[in-house]
Amino acid sequence: MAVVATLVPGKNGKRRRKWLLFVTLDIDWKPKTVYRRYRRRFGIETSYRMLRQMRIKTTSRNAASRFFLLGFALPLLNLWAFLCWYVARVPGRGPHRIDPRKFKFHLFISMLRRIIEQRYDAIVTIPLADPPLKSCSTGFGFIGCFNSPPQL
Repeated sequence: MAVVATLVPGKNGKRRRKWLLFVTLDIDWKPKTVYRRYRRRFGIETSYRMLRQMRIKTTSRNAASRFFLLGFALPLLNLWAFLCWYVARVPGRGPHRIDPRKFKFHLFISMLRRIIEQRYDAIVTIPLADPPLKSCSTGFGFIGCFNSPPQL
């Protein structure tokens, strides 16, 4: 078992101590090592959660095609991470930081969707095959507007 004390921002703006308890089996690590390893694991779980937002939805039961779509989404997620470091990096000394407001993930997905729609001429509107109805001037509303059968 490993117990680690961390400092987190409180509701009043001051930092408060938060105790974390990790249950470990047959591992002889220092508590800080367990804490650092778990933080890395959290990053992996976050990337899978983001991958679910990007996945291509399919009803195919073919495992090979589903695996291909997963393999297609992973490089796109890595591209977003690279662009995030390139576009949203906060300049300055010290550890590299990014401004999460500058290049959000959902904006990246929307940008990809627009690029694909423009590249493959996606149909945005469906034109009507019939001309619009003529206005009636009989004075009785719609009565008398459809005297003749429609022309096919």
